Amino acid sequence: MPMTSRPAYVALIGGANMDIAAHSHATPVAADSNPGRIACSPGGVARNVAENLLRLGADARLLSVLGDDVFGQALRQAAADIGLDLSACTTIPGQRTATYLSLHGPDGDMGVAVNDMGILD
Repeated sequence: MPMTSRPAYVALIGGANMDIAAHSHATPVAADSNPGRIACSPGGVARNVAENLLRLGADARLLSVLGDDVFGQALRQAAADIGLDLSACTTIPGQRTATYLSLHGPDGDMGVAVNDMGILD
């Protein structure tokens, strides 16, 4: 039986999450509101590796799970914007997309982080 040739691609299996990084303008004060800036960006080790492989010219595809929430929608849009194939990803109704929240001081060092990765368990 003849073998047919298909274009090669790299399949990545793992996390895709929304990263939320808060940077305080001054040393954070516990139990108080601290002025600063907050940024959201796509994250997750497998998703990050897939993006970097795409930028290097490889065909990368991601297998992961996303929630049916605003972060899941944002991750799908960000993937579409860079040409990352998420056709193997599953959206789980009623679940939250994996999220990572970090708080940084004015020097940029992380003080504390919280991850909500239950959907990946």
